[in-house]
This record gives sequence, C-alpha cells and structure tokens, in this order.
Amino acid sequence: MSKTALLFSLALREIGSELEYLAIFTPARNGSYPKSSVQDELKRMQKQLSTVYVVLYSSETLALSLFHEATELGMMEKGYVWICGNDITSLLDSTFNSSFISNYMQGVLGIESYINESTPNYQKFYSEFQQTFKKEYENNSEIVFTPGVYAFRAYDIVQAITLAAVKSEKNNMPLVENLIASNFTGFSKGLPIENELGLHGPSLNNLTVVFWPGGPTIIPGGLRRLKVGIPANPVFENFQMVEVDIETRSVTNPRGFCIDVYLAVLDKMNYKFEYEYVPFNLGINASLDYEFQPIPQGTNSSNEFTYDDLVNQVYLEKVDLVVGDVTILAPRSEKVSFTQPFLSSGIVMLVPLEHDNSRWLLLSPFKWTLWLGIGGMMLCIFVAIWVLEKYDNKADDDFRGPWYKQISAALWVIGNTIFLSYGDGKIGSYYTKTVIICWLMVVLILSSSYTANLSSILVIENLKPRVDESRISCSGLGFLFNYLKDVLHYTQDIVLVTNSSDYPNAFQNGTITAAFLEVPYVRVFLSEYKGYTVYGETHMLGGFGFVLPKFSTMTLDMSKAILELEEDGTLKKIEDKWFSVSFKPAVSPMENTKKKTLEFDSFLGLFVSCLVVSVSVVLIFLCRKKKNNKTRPHSENKDRRTKLILNEQGEIECVNLLGENEPRNFTEIRSISLPK
Repeated sequence: MSKTALLFSLALREIGSELEYLAIFTPARNGSYPKSSVQDELKRMQKQLSTVYVVLYSSETLALSLFHEATELGMMEKGYVWICGNDITSLLDSTFNSSFISNYMQGVLGIESYINESTPNYQKFYSEFQQTFKKEYENNSEIVFTPGVYAFRAYDIVQAITLAAVKSEKNNMPLVENLIASNFTGFSKGLPIENELGLHGPSLNNLTVVFWPGGPTIIPGGLRRLKVGIPANPVFENFQMVEVDIETRSVTNPRGFCIDVYLAVLDKMNYKFEYEYVPFNLGINASLDYEFQPIPQGTNSSNEFTYDDLVNQVYLEKVDLVVGDVTILAPRSEKVSFTQPFLSSGIVMLVPLEHDNSRWLLLSPFKWTLWLGIGGMMLCIFVAIWVLEKYDNKADDDFRGPWYKQISAALWVIGNTIFLSYGDGKIGSYYTKTVIICWLMVVLILSSSYTANLSSILVIENLKPRVDESRISCSGLGFLFNYLKDVLHYTQDIVLVTNSSDYPNAFQNGTITAAFLEVPYVRVFLSEYKGYTVYGETHMLGGFGFVLPKFSTMTLDMSKAILELEEDGTLKKIEDKWFSVSFKPAVSPMENTKKKTLEFDSFLGLFVSCLVVSVSVVLIFLCRKKKNNKTRPHSENKDRRTKLILNEQGEIECVNLLGENEPRNFTEIRSISLPK
C-alpha cells in the first residue's frame, strides 16, 4: 500500500468507514494496459459490497481504458459512485474530448485543486498561456488551449524555485531550505510538496446538485444490490415463511421471526442498501408423503441441500448474505462470518408424556425425609407420654399394667391426636396434657399442609416423561446427525425428519421414541402440540446468526444493531410475537409435582420447638418427682396407718393408708371396735 492509500485509509477510519479493497493496475512493458487485465481487476472490484470507487492516481492511458471497461461491465449505472482526483480531473479540460466524457464518464465526481480565477494574475496568465499554446500547437490538431491544473502548478513551482534561488544568493543558504521556508502560495494556494493528497479549497459539503451515474440526484447508498439467501422450506415455518413465484423464482410476502429481526437490523444501521431475496429449497424429500428412512451409521445423504450448503453459498459468492435459522458453528466460521447471535440455542431431547399411575401418590405430598421426621417425632412424643403417665399417681390403670398395655395406651393417645382428640379421658397428668397440646399443634399444621399439597397435585394432570432412547430422530437438514454420532456417541440408527408436522405421526406410530431438536424449534413445537416435554440436559450452541462473507465490514455493523435491539427490548417483542412458549430446561407437569413436594427442612423449626417443649416437660416432671421422694421418710412403714373399713359388700377389710392423698374407692368408711 502506497503512502497516499495509507493516509486515505486512515482518513476513512476517522469518519467510521473502511477501505474494503485496494485495486492496483499494472501496466504492460510498452506502457499500455491490456483490456483483459483491466476487466479482471474491475470484476474483482464488482464482487465487493461497496460501490464507491475512488481513483487516487491514474495516468491518461489507464483512465481511458478504466472508464471504457467499467461502462462495458455496467459499473457506470445507477448505484455506483466514482470519485477522481487531480490526475483525471485535470484531463477533462485538456485531454479528454467531450464525446468520451459524455459516453463513459457521466456522473463521475472530480476533485481538483482550488484556483482563484478572480485575481488579476490569473486573468493575465490565462490569456498569455492560451495565446502562446494556441500559436505553437494549433497546427498539431490540438483543440483545447486553456491551461489545466498542471499548467498552474508548473507555473507555481517555477516561480517558487526562482524566488528561492534569488534568496539563496543573498543568504548563502541551500536552495532546498529556502524553498521549504518559502511562504509562496501562487495559484493553487500552496506547493504540491506540502500535501501529497492536495486537499485544498472549500469544503465538499458546499457542492450543488450532483448527477450521479445513471442519472439520479439522490446520493447512492454506496453498496451494491445484495443477494440475500433464505430457506424456502424450513423445518419450522415460524422462523421464515416465503412465497416463491415458480416462473420468476422471486420471493413475495416474506415473513417470520428471522425476517422481522433482519428488517429491524436494517432500520438500526446508519446506511441503506437495496437487496433481493434468493430462495433455496432445503432437502429433496420435503413433500408431505415423506417416508422415514433411517440412515446407516457413518453415512449421510449427499444429494440433499442442507443448511451447510446454504452457508457455502456465501463462501462460493452465490449470495452476499443469508437470513434464516442458521446455527453458529465453528466449522462454518472457518469459511464465513457470523453476526452477533440474535437468538440463543442448544440441543435438547424431546419425549412424549404419559399418565403416571403411581401407587404411592398419597405419599407424594411429603418427601421421604419428612415422613421419617414425622415418625421420629411420634416416637419422641410416645416416650414422653409413657414416662409422664407411668410415674404419675393419677394415671389410668392401663399405664400401670403389663408393658403391652402401657404401649397400647400410649399409642391410643397418639392415635387420637391425629383426629384432634387426646385419648378419651386416659390422660390424668397436666404434664402430659401440655405435651399433647404441643403435639396437636404439630398435627394440625402437618394435616393442613398435607391436604393442601395433595389437592394441588391432584389438580395437575399426573403425567411423566416416557424416556426411551432406542429410536431417536433429528432434522436431516442441519448438523445434528453428525453431532449425535460424534459428540453424544449414539451408535444406533437415527431417523431423519425434514418437516415439523411429521414428528407427532412418528411418535404415535412408534417410528421414533425421542427427538433431538434445537431449543428454538422446541419452543415452536410445544406451542403447537401438547403431550410432549423436554428431558435431560441442554447442550449449548452458538445461537442463530446472519451469515456474511469472511471479514465483511457489514458484520460489525449488523452485530452492533442486534445488540441495540436486545438492549432496547425490540428483540424480546419480536420473540413474543412468534413464540408463545418460553423455554425452560426439563420442564414437565411431573417435575412441577416434584417441586411441590414438601421436605423435612420446611418443618424443621416446628419439630425442634415441639421436641424442646416435650423434653423440658419431662425433665421438669422427673425433677419434681425426685424432689418429692426426698422429702418423704425413708421407710414408708413408719407412716403407714391401718384401719378397718366396711366395703360395699358389707365386709370388714384391713386397709393401709399411705397418706392424705391416698385414693379411697369406697363409698363409706366406718370404724369398728372389735371385742377384746
């Protein structure tokens, strides 16, 4: 790259533009430019996206050949922009005849050094030059006698050198130093050695109406008419739907999620361009009577047009851009460029749902850990009741009998608490009643939670995923077949499906038992068909993106526009328009039931509180009993009194009285004096 081209490229970057291509025309040995070499270079320029061509340097011979061949190739028509510098602009008044300009250079924008034509020096030089030049060259078939920019520049240089030479004689300094230090301006407002680009004079924004190539006065967009490839028969039509005229192969009424995103991106970009859709039919077995034929392991259908082939159309320069549900993959990125993904993607397994006739449905409201906790808590309450009643004098006779009667009595009390009762008068101790009240609160909360949770589970249709990976399927138009074989290591035959409506039929007739799809496709499928769910993990991918040529300058612009659409919420609105189901990994009604199952941790605080109260009551009871035992005499016989009483049957009995609190089961007590 020359110094001028480098400076020009840096200047373009400062205003947000890029130098897309640099064309260099090499002359032949005789100084001419062969027609074939000029045409080949112009064809390479024609393949670039930009239609703005700036001619930095050119000789007269190259300019004649360049514009002649450009016209023949249609590069002087509407949409193209040609900008020339002094090298060519100066030839318009001195060398190029009017017929060549009108036939091959209409609409070319020329830039030349600014020369003030209103000064007396200009008028004097112009008149003298025209007279002298006409006098010398009129007989040599020359028809243009006016001075060009080179004549003014040559005059300025000669004047500057003359002034510098005179100054060198006076100050004994080198000629070059005096020439550089000279403030001579001349006609062109500065010497050419000061600025290689020669950009002097008023701003280009002050131009009047410009007639560009092809005649329009509107400034062209600077990009040629792009060919946008689009899938004509995708697996899921929510992403792009087109109507194709069979005769003209033109696309009418394009719509879908990807189309809406593409149009929104164009609105965000700061430049416009014309485009046309080029439809591509995916696959060859896309008809409605498609037969499911498993492909043998390690092979693939070579006569089907897949998404990889669609991406290759950009690499082969058949189209300039691909808009559609194209997944960003590393192998594809080696040949083309992808924009920022506008929709996230991943691979999931789709399986049908079936009714769950579980025999343990009544246990599902509580998790097994909670059931164990309830059992342990009941055991603790059982021990507390047994201890409190066994060693209490007011306890029921069942707690004083054999061990099996004691256990039965304690279990009877606990069993009654489930129905918010406390044992039909079998409780005699206030200590025990305190424990029972605490336990009743626990039972009340547990029973309410169980009833509410069971009702919630029964309201939801009890379904579970039917997982069977013996006969799997995937789309036959993408990369999933190789992914399942090479990455997920599935060794069985894989059924290929090319139409979304074929999946339900394949599930029903048993052709497939599971289907691997990308997440966006699953969202569309679940919104249209019921009775299916996602099972297993999600294998993340790069997402959906637009395809452009490698190192295309449009890639960054479109990626920036996609990010802006994400930030301002436009992309989310487009998603909501086309996708009624938001994807959540491994979501199913059965898993919702599992999420509603209560765990032990949910009642841990309640259990601890009840256990603390029960243990505290038992400890208090034992401490008081031990204290009462210490206050009594060591021998109970010392305090024992004997009385003769008459029982209900009229018999006299001898009874030992332990104290005032001794229970008396008789209706009448009488003292009898026995004879001596």
